[in-house]
Amino acid sequence: MQIYQCIQLGTSNSYLIASRSGLVLVDAGNKNYIKKFEHSLHEFHISPDQVKLIIITHVHFDHVGSLNDIKELCGCEVAVHRSEASLLRTGTSTLPPGTNPLARGISWLGNNLLPNSATEFDEVEPEILVDEEIDLLEFGVNGRIVHTPGHTSGSISLLLDSGEAFVGDLAVNYLPFDISIFPPFAEDTTQLIASWRKIQRMGARIILPAHGRPFSADKFKKYF
Repeated sequence: MQIYQCIQLGTSNSYLIASRSGLVLVDAGNKNYIKKFEHSLHEFHISPDQVKLIIITHVHFDHVGSLNDIKELCGCEVAVHRSEASLLRTGTSTLPPGTNPLARGISWLGNNLLPNSATEFDEVEPEILVDEEIDLLEFGVNGRIVHTPGHTSGSISLLLDSGEAFVGDLAVNYLPFDISIFPPFAEDTTQLIASWRKIQRMGARIILPAHGRPFSADKFKKYF
């Protein structure tokens, strides 16, 4: 049985998943959150060397900001989609296009007016490059990493056999009254919807986004 814990590392959720062989971390939050991560491990009675793998759902600064520090602390491997490995190696990221007028304005301002230091992070060399799918049995996890493009072309998700899907920014759930789960930023909305359908076909029951609360996969159907 896998057991997961959510850790808030800045503006983004990270998830720790316990397996037979240790722990897997999904995403590494914003920059300078290593102390918060260490504190969370202490609260959960976990030693850093129990973390065997970090899965990066996509290479944006709020998902990889503390990656280098966490990787060094835990001495573990990092998995990322092959198409975004070069971003990890150079410590660079940008904001994707907005999916609504407000987000489009934020994206333009962020990419044109923010200093580079706001989106840069420490360079990291990934050990595992994902193409379409990777089984995680060697890490003791009954599940797989799957390619779920849309938010970015190299976005990936972790889908457990028990139905939990850790999807990064494939969806959000922070707005009140269930107004929308559609992410405010995405490179390709057609691919995004196709990825929603893909994880549903693969048995996703509970969606765990990087921003906001978990929700039932049935909620996707309202937005098809």
